[in-house]
Amino acid sequence: IKAVYDSATAGWQESGLAYGSIGNFDYRLSGSYSDQGNRSTPDGRLPDTHFRNSGQSAWLGYRLGDHKFGLSLDSFKLSTQTYTDSDEYDSFSVRIPELERKKVGLFYDWQLGGEVLKNLHLDAYQQNIKREFRNDLSQSGNPLRYNGMSLYQGKMAMSTGTDDKQTSRGLTLQADITPLADHTLIAGGQWLSDVVKQNAFSDVHADGFLSPVAPFPISVNPSSVSNSHWRQNSWALFAQDAWKITPDWTWTLGARQYWVESLSYGGQKTGTIRMNGMVMPNNSTFATKKENDSTLVTASSLRYSGFDNIQLRASFAQGYVYPTLTHKFYDTAAGGNTTYGNAGLQAETSDNYEIGMRYKDENWLLDSAVYHSRAKDYITTLNCAGNAICSGSTAEGSRYYANANRATTYGMEMYAEYLGWTLSPYVNGNIIRRELELPTRSTYR
Repeated sequence: IKAVYDSATAGWQESGLAYGSIGNFDYRLSGSYSDQGNRSTPDGRLPDTHFRNSGQSAWLGYRLGDHKFGLSLDSFKLSTQTYTDSDEYDSFSVRIPELERKKVGLFYDWQLGGEVLKNLHLDAYQQNIKREFRNDLSQSGNPLRYNGMSLYQGKMAMSTGTDDKQTSRGLTLQADITPLADHTLIAGGQWLSDVVKQNAFSDVHADGFLSPVAPFPISVNPSSVSNSHWRQNSWALFAQDAWKITPDWTWTLGARQYWVESLSYGGQKTGTIRMNGMVMPNNSTFATKKENDSTLVTASSLRYSGFDNIQLRASFAQGYVYPTLTHKFYDTAAGGNTTYGNAGLQAETSDNYEIGMRYKDENWLLDSAVYHSRAKDYITTLNCAGNAICSGSTAEGSRYYANANRATTYGMEMYAEYLGWTLSPYVNGNIIRRELELPTRSTYR
C-alpha cells in the first residue's frame, strides 16, 4: 500500500497491490486513486489543471496439469481539463468530464510438449469506453474574423462537445511449433473489431458590425446536434520461423496477411442558423460508406553472436498502418479549429531497415542501431483551403487527414547502462530526420 502527497498540486495519490498463489491458483489485485488540484507555479496556481482518476485491475489464473486458464478485469475512470495561456481567447476550456474504460479478458494456454506441436495459446477480450469531450471558448476582436467575415467590435462564444461509446473486441489463436530441427515456428490468426457511436453538438454565437463606420449590426447563431455510427473489422494470419543455422547464426523470417473493412453506417445532423432574427434550417444526412483493403507484409532478421559479449543484427520489415476510425470518419473540433476525417484515406505502407550491435558484460549494457524507413501514403494532416473533404471550409485552423506521397526517415539510436551498482544509471539518445513529400512541396525544401 502506498500513499503520496504532491505539494505542487496539493493532492494525494493512493495505490495498493496484492498478489500471490494458493495451490494452483494465482492472483494479482491492484487499485489506485488520485485527486490532484490546480498546479502551483511561482506566479500562483494554474487554473484548469486539476484532475482525478481511479483504476482497478484483477488477474486470476488457474493451473490444471498442462493447462492454464486466466481471467483479467480492468477498470479506469478519468476526469480532466487543459490549461491554456493563449492571448487569442478571452476564455478557453477543454475538458474531459468523464472517460470510463472497462475491459475483460480471457486466456488459455496448453503446454502440449509434443515433438512438433509445443504450445497452444488463445486469448479474447472485450473493452467498453465511454468518453465525454467539451470545448468552450469566447473571443473578441476589432475586427474579429469569423467564417470568412470581418466583425468589427466582434464577440464570439462557442461551445462544442461529443459523447462517444466505443466497443472493442479481439480474439487471437497462436501455436508454437518445431517443424524441423533447429526451427521454432509461431503461427496463428487474429480478429479485431471496433464499433463507435457518437453524438455531437455545436453552438456558436457571433455578434458585431460589418463596417467600422456604418451601423450594420449582425448576429449569427448556428447550432446543431448530430449522431454517427462506425465499425472497423480486421482479420490477420501470421507466421514466424526462427532458424538456428549454426550456434552463432540465427535467421528469422515472418509474414502477416491482413484483411480490413471500415464501415460508416451514416447518420444525420439537425441544426439551425439564426441571423438577425431569421431562422434557417441546417440539416444534412451522412451517407453509408464502406472501404476494404488487404495486404501481405513480411519481415526478416539475421543475428550473429560469435563474438564474446557482442551480438550483431540486421533486419528488414514491411509496415502496414490502416487508417483508424478517427482518421476516416471523425470530425473533431477544439479551440475553434476542426480536423475532418477522410473516408478515402489509403493504408500507409513502409519498408524499414536496421543494422545494430549490442554489447553486454558484467558492468555494461550498450546498444546502438542505425535505421532507415521509406513510407508510402504516409498519414498526416493538411490545411483544408476549400477542399471538398472539409465541406469547402477555408478557415485557417481547418485541417483534414490526408496521405502524403512519401515519407523518408533516417535515424540512429544509442543506449548505455551501467550494471555495476545496485542503482543502474542509463542514458538513451535518438537522432531522427524525416522528409514528407507532398504533391507540391517537400518538408526538406
